[in-house]
Amino acid sequence: MIDRELTDELKDVLVECFDDTAKFAKYFFPDRFSAPFSNLHNEIFKLIDGSDKRVVIAAPRGLGK
Repeated sequence: MIDRELTDELKDVLVECFDDTAKFAKYFFPDRFSAPFSNLHNEIFKLIDGSDKRVVIAAPRGLGK
């Protein structure tokens, strides 16, 4: 395996995606997450990315679970 230095651009992307699940999904899985996220999705991302270690999320069916 060849060690390669990460480009500054890639480093920036990784830093941005580390604490932002929505950004991670859009950047690394653009075919799976091509539509805009709804307000409910954004609220769920806030919970996932928040400081609480334990979160329970209940969401209606049909919302891309």
